[in-house]
Amino acid sequence: MKTTPLLSIASAVALTTLLAACGGGGGGSSSTTPTPTLYTATCANGTTRSSTVSQSDAAAQCFGDTNVYASTIVTSVPADTYNAVTQAEEKAAFNLLNQERSSCGFGKLAQNTLLDTAAQGHADWLLKNNYVGHFQVAGTPGFTGVSLADRFIAAGYSGIGNSEVSTNYAGSNSKTGKGIAGIRGLLEAPYHSIALLSGFRDIGASIRNASDAASSYSPSVTTEFTLGYTASSPYQAIASSDILTYPCQGTTGTGYRLTGEEPSPIPSRNLATSPVGHPIIVMIRKGRVLTLTSATMTKVSTGAAIPLRTPVTLANDVNQGYYEANFGYVLPDVALEPSTQYQVTINGSNGATAFTRTFTFTTGSVNY
Repeated sequence: MKTTPLLSIASAVALTTLLAACGGGGGGSSSTTPTPTLYTATCANGTTRSSTVSQSDAAAQCFGDTNVYASTIVTSVPADTYNAVTQAEEKAAFNLLNQERSSCGFGKLAQNTLLDTAAQGHADWLLKNNYVGHFQVAGTPGFTGVSLADRFIAAGYSGIGNSEVSTNYAGSNSKTGKGIAGIRGLLEAPYHSIALLSGFRDIGASIRNASDAASSYSPSVTTEFTLGYTASSPYQAIASSDILTYPCQGTTGTGYRLTGEEPSPIPSRNLATSPVGHPIIVMIRKGRVLTLTSATMTKVSTGAAIPLRTPVTLANDVNQGYYEANFGYVLPDVALEPSTQYQVTINGSNGATAFTRTFTFTTGSVNY
């Protein structure tokens, strides 16, 4: 079980915003304290491979998986049942995430009412106890389970993989726009976005404020997203030859600057005063090894080159143990501009097979 990374960003209405993520059992974001267990294998050629899943998963990466696998991506799920009035923010968040996942090839998530229950229980507990994190304390108001796994069991969800990501907006009880803001904010952070883009099958959502939770603390809003998969609805996987990115061709409305994340993608830099741009997340099939060799980004209207930092994969990630071998990201070294189209070219390899991907995306007018 992984614990609490916090992402501090400036929200659209200048409220203090905290984002937290937790993952386990097959995907998700990771944490800072304690560091998730990192399994390391030494390969025959002297290199090492690492995994947060298992020792055998790390060892398997020494050789790569050259088998050909078909996609098990989910392309259709039932319509959500969130109430259009009382759960408008949950509905907006659910539909936006599925829109972004589906358009970029990551597969859709199905609403699960048991996960909705787990999400609401933890959101209310966070508000009642003025806390941001993933572990509850027995005997405190609104207690529903110490760990995420405990809360899934209490809600009746028999998951074999789980994750949760959340945001907190302090200073107001207004929930308007917080569903969209929560999803956009998580997707613009490299160590948090992977929870929402991984191969989970089910999701629960809850957008709650201090009044909803009968909290005695200051006004605030918490958005909570819980993700899982089960033995009967297993982890969805892309085909062995696929290379996915987020953003991808035609994506619109993304954030355009990252002003803070913990763990920080650049520990030596104060992102609050020197922000970076929206990351480009790259994913291949789980169990294979991604290599990113180079990337370029240009502003389409002028052709101006955007400076990029060295592409990051498991092999060179400064925060070892957070990314699996099939994920990587490219980070603009400067903030991007709002409502602006960019072209990206990424070169790398999926196992031993080289690839090039070129696409355009457009930032939104609001940063989250």
